[in-house]
This record gives sequence, C-alpha cells and structure tokens, in this order.
Amino acid sequence: MAAAAPESLAANGLSGWVSEPNLGVLSTTVGTEADAAALATALVERRLAACVHLQSIRSVYAWQGQVQQDAEWALRIKLAPHQLARAVTWLRAHHPYQTPELLWQRCDGAGEDYSRWVADPFTPPPAPLPTPSPAPSPAPD
Repeated sequence: MAAAAPESLAANGLSGWVSEPNLGVLSTTVGTEADAAALATALVERRLAACVHLQSIRSVYAWQGQVQQDAEWALRIKLAPHQLARAVTWLRAHHPYQTPELLWQRCDGAGEDYSRWVADPFTPPPAPLPTPSPAPSPAPD
C-alpha cells in the first residue's frame, strides 16, 4: 500500500503539516563511527545543520572496477536549503573519502514545528507564558 502524499495528509485534516517545507536531507557516508561523529558534531557546531542522524550500514558498491563491500556509517543531515551550499563546501573540504557521497533530497512535507526548527535551530523557542496565580479566596464572614 502506497503512503499518502503530503498534500493529501494536509487535505485530510492533519494539523501542523506543511507541504513543501523549507528543509531537506543531505546524505553522506564514512568508514568509521569516529569520522561520522566528528563530521556530525562539526556540522551542527558550525550551524551548517540542525541535526545529523548516524547509522551503521553495510554498503555494496563498484569502485575502481571492483565490487566492494564495507561497513560504513550513514549520515542523514537535516538542514534548510539556505545552508546547503555552505554545508556541501565544508563537507568536500573535510570528508575523509576521495569521492564522497553527497545527495540532497528536498522534503515534500514535514511537521510545521519541526520545519520551523530546522530552518533556525539555534533560536530558542518562545518562553512559556507564566501560569497565572490563583485568585485569593474571599475571607470567611
């Protein structure tokens, strides 16, 4: 069964859903957990990404005329399109691979709050409204 398209989710009353949000996922892979963690931390610290998911994977690929199989680490880098050029430039300069995988996927839909956070993750959320103090009880007669 096919998943519902984002626009049909919004049309069917899914509140807080944004069609064509201002965010996407940049993907890459590296050979070690240490490299993955270092790239992820640096991307977030440099404000080039809002979030990076790291996952251990197994890759089968052709390289220099041979079929290769390796354990790798996948990075799913969540960012806004205005961050993409800087993130790709930084990754090209710091990636340990000679030919790094750099794949951009724009999201078709996302939660409204999440989309807003990805666009500007370092802006603190608004402070909650103070809870009003209970009204004093009337004095007994």
